[in-house]
Amino acid sequence: MKNDYCNYVLDQLSALPGLHARAMFGGFGIYREGTIFAIIVDDTLFFKVGPLNLSKYEKAGSSPFTYEAKGKSKSVSMSYWLVPAEILEDAGKMTEWAEDAYRVSLAGKKTKPSTKTSKPRAKSRQSG
Repeated sequence: MKNDYCNYVLDQLSALPGLHARAMFGGFGIYREGTIFAIIVDDTLFFKVGPLNLSKYEKAGSSPFTYEAKGKSKSVSMSYWLVPAEILEDAGKMTEWAEDAYRVSLAGKKTKPSTKTSKPRAKSRQSG
């Protein structure tokens, strides 16, 4: 079930096709055509950031999403950065930034090594 803030974000991004939100870890993941590119935590929006768009966030004075991991003494930073208020309030700019975040997510999918391992097949013996 979405909340008002999540609905606002989806409305601001309505120009993008294939969007949906899914509840996760007390917040929401924002997906486009099955690829996550944004998260909402405590009614705060974070977009996926990588080499393609990092400088925009740094110039805007943004910061990454961090959390305290259980059993760890240090905060953990993720590759999702806070969307500045001036971007959040402008649907056109927000859509541009969302497009970049989506491209970063797609690029990340292409560069991750596969975790699937194939089992070697036993050679069949033919009697002869």
